[in-house]
Amino acid sequence: MTNKPGFRTKDLNFSSTDTAVAVGRTAAAPPSAAPAASARAHILNKVSLELPASGITLLTGCNGSGKTMLLRCLAGLEDRYTGSIFFGDQALPAALPAVRREVGMMLQNPLHQLLERTVIADVMLSLRYRGFPADNARGQ
Repeated sequence: MTNKPGFRTKDLNFSSTDTAVAVGRTAAAPPSAAPAASARAHILNKVSLELPASGITLLTGCNGSGKTMLLRCLAGLEDRYTGSIFFGDQALPAALPAVRREVGMMLQNPLHQLLERTVIADVMLSLRYRGFPADNARGQ
């Protein structure tokens, strides 16, 4: 059992007038799908949750339901939210160094990976960074 902290959110909200964000699609979304320029899309609305410090958590939902935005907020990649995000006992943004040290985020599309060309290569890179020998990282 690990004593590493988990995430907790309280009344987390995220809204945007950015068409690409509000529609949940790329900027190439059809104009008919975009909200009016002054419309504010509520992507996250009073999300309160607790994620365990260890184990696997499955996050599911329909397209555009805010799954990725929630993960982006938890990872500290978005700062335009209201409400509170805690990592262990510490609130973001003060907890960001610990989040960046302890939490990894893998993108769905391998072409959008940050460092390597494939998901497995990124996973192996993070395992090697955490001290697993290169020949043992692939088996992990």
